[in-house]
Amino acid sequence: MAFESLCNERLDKSDKISVIIPVYKVEPYLRQCVDRVIGQTYKNLEIILIDDGSPDNCGAICDEYADQDKRVRVIHKQNSGLSSARNDGIMAATGKWVAFVDSDDWIEVDYYEKLLTPVEMKKPDIVISGCYWKEYPHKRKEVRNFNRTAFYNDREHILEFQANVIKTGMPWDKLYKAEFIKKQSFVFDTSIKAFEDFLFNFQAYEKAESIAVCPVSGYHYRQVTGSITSSFNPTKPQITYQYLTKLHEYAASYGMGEKRQSGVNACAIQAITVAMNCYFFHPANTKKHSEVNRELMQMFSLPYYQEAINSKSNRYLSRKQIILKYAAKRRCGGMLRMLYTAKQKFII
Repeated sequence: MAFESLCNERLDKSDKISVIIPVYKVEPYLRQCVDRVIGQTYKNLEIILIDDGSPDNCGAICDEYADQDKRVRVIHKQNSGLSSARNDGIMAATGKWVAFVDSDDWIEVDYYEKLLTPVEMKKPDIVISGCYWKEYPHKRKEVRNFNRTAFYNDREHILEFQANVIKTGMPWDKLYKAEFIKKQSFVFDTSIKAFEDFLFNFQAYEKAESIAVCPVSGYHYRQVTGSITSSFNPTKPQITYQYLTKLHEYAASYGMGEKRQSGVNACAIQAITVAMNCYFFHPANTKKHSEVNRELMQMFSLPYYQEAINSKSNRYLSRKQIILKYAAKRRCGGMLRMLYTAKQKFII
């Protein structure tokens, strides 16, 4: 038997991965997404497609895949949002591992094999990979490509992942041990409309006893124009502060500490960038610059933003975020607008 066949035979008998794919209004991208999951070299998969009341043909496409591959299960539901769909997927999952894929993204065909095989024997609570961050049609950036496979089971290292949640908070570049997720009753907070995945992982890192990282970048994140992270939303400042308030509550309940405080402050600066991208400096905002600046200064005066802006620590911040923090501290609305215009938008 050929070496590849032997590998596939071994992997077929390995622990099952439940791949959860929420689906809503992604008809142009859905087939590429599902085809890449179905075609994985790691064959022992349970593919859970959650049709979140999509008004296009996505529901029918999901059923088509279920008819073609017995590993595919479809859940049709009334539209309730991404977090609710992911939670339904967690409840339905029967695998030893849980993975999330956004239905407008795609993965390399050997992604799960490369991600799981090096750490399969140790079975950490969370496995983290790198990814490719793409903004079409002209950007493609590889991020967080770890240099080697590593295993961490000490609180100091795991706290570092938690504090740096602005870089480690996405759910789709990970494998989670299903027993760990279900035992801790982790769910995505359906009351939050932004950064709910960060809150999920912030709590997961708190309870994790072991984490593995792999030098694999097999997930392709597609940032679509008009997506939730870039579309105009006048309520975005309130939404981001609601998230930040919950994050503070979680962090305080665990015991803030210097490292965790720096991480929460970094999340506050990132929340500012989202509010500017989706409301303050969005092209659809037709308010006068003076009115926008006044609203922006009001947002900066909120307690958690003040705390982050006035913090002396720049730990976990990118260079762009440090510049943003500097301008916010000096209440330079004009400088922030110029920076935004020069870069089109702040890249998170």
